[in-house]
Amino acid sequence: MALAITFGCCNQLHAQKRHSNVESVEVFEEDFNKDGTSKKQKISESKFDSFGNEIETIEYENGKVSEKHVYTYDDKGNKISELKTESDGKKERIEYKYNDDNLRIEKSVYSEKGRLKSRKTYIYKMK
Repeated sequence: MALAITFGCCNQLHAQKRHSNVESVEVFEEDFNKDGTSKKQKISESKFDSFGNEIETIEYENGKVSEKHVYTYDDKGNKISELKTESDGKKERIEYKYNDDNLRIEKSVYSEKGRLKSRKTYIYKMK
């Protein structure tokens, strides 16, 4: 079973096992008031391919779609691209590069018009 490392809201690091039998998942958050009442709302939903790779995520804020992400992977299971669409229709394309050990070495973010907006590089110290 493979291990997927993802960065979620607020740069939190999440590790989760890939499960090839999961087709989709919906995530709900419930906030509780002092009087015991609560409000539950969907905050995201994701779809997965037959290999357990997350291929689409829709994020919600206050019951409305805030962002949609569509992901593609190489034959080694590495996420190589992401198309992010915001609720106003604005799009960004994100590309990832990996070294021979399948460690991410670069993340580049491009505007809707193809202009490079930012680039992160990853340098690993090996044991």
